Amino acid sequence: MFRESGLFEGSVPVTSDNLSAGRWRDSVATLERLLFAPSRVALGAGIDDLVIVPDGPLWYLPFDLLPVGSGADDDARRPLGEICRTRISPTRGLVCLRTAAPRAAGALGIHAGRRTRGARIGESDWGVDHLSERIDRVLPLPSRTPARALGLAASLCENLLVLDEMPLDAPIGPRPLLVAGVDRAADRSPTGVTFADWLGAPAKRPRCVILPDVQTPMVEATAAGRGGEELFEIAMTLLAAGAERALVSRWRMAGRASVDLIGEFLIGLDESDREDAAELSPPGAASWRRAVEIVGAEAPDLAAEPRIRPDPDSRLVDARHPLFWAGYMVIEPGAASKPRGPR
Repeated sequence: MFRESGLFEGSVPVTSDNLSAGRWRDSVATLERLLFAPSRVALGAGIDDLVIVPDGPLWYLPFDLLPVGSGADDDARRPLGEICRTRISPTRGLVCLRTAAPRAAGALGIHAGRRTRGARIGESDWGVDHLSERIDRVLPLPSRTPARALGLAASLCENLLVLDEMPLDAPIGPRPLLVAGVDRAADRSPTGVTFADWLGAPAKRPRCVILPDVQTPMVEATAAGRGGEELFEIAMTLLAAGAERALVSRWRMAGRASVDLIGEFLIGLDESDREDAAELSPPGAASWRRAVEIVGAEAPDLAAEPRIRPDPDSRLVDARHPLFWAGYMVIEPGAASKPRGPR
């Protein structure tokens, strides 16, 4: 499925004619039959909120793409993401937890580094500016800040967004979550706040952590019949450090569409916190579904998409192709707590 979408390697561009072909559909339909043909579960039937506990290489699978429905024709079946809300839990036990009641909105901390290889420091600042125009209380977290000060500032934000290329393989503990200091400017090995540092006491304030530029070894790992450990470790680290939800990428796009998706996702979260009606499921999955619907209907600016090489004979009229959005997973275990009344 990855190769048919053009995802051969983490930094190789995908041609736009590859996106128009839709070759990934047959592979996704085959995966759905392999996973659910022996099961009595009718995927999507009567399910509004689906919590998925992946294992091994299934961490790389965009479950929202799986076709569901009773029709024999794969083209007539709808993707799971259009039928119900889907979210990821790293373990079955975490599904039983309840999230905290909504609290007053705080700052969105944004750490902007290099989203693509060879980019200059500060090149991602346009993403900070773009989000600042749409979202209140944006707090930039500069890369040149000393690691201890950067970690403290990030730990006090309500939400945390890291716009920085993050090629990962397990183990993830010693790898930087937030790159800091002068080493990055000199193109030496990056230092800063590692995942292990973030996990350390005390608990961190951000209720939502967004890592849109994680690039997993999904192609190589699935070919070898292994993988997923690094995503499991990220999920457990962020949740154990205090987050209630996380938005993490399986593959990195690092373009304008990804920033638009994040913006709509955060707006949806903010709107859900303002509502007084009790919800049985936490708001992350619904906010992400809303973001995909809004951004997917718009024509993408391919000049602002570093992972896509435009083909003059193939024009994209919208961003509904899964390459733009299916790489992200909403990690959000547990059930929502009932609000304590109007605030």
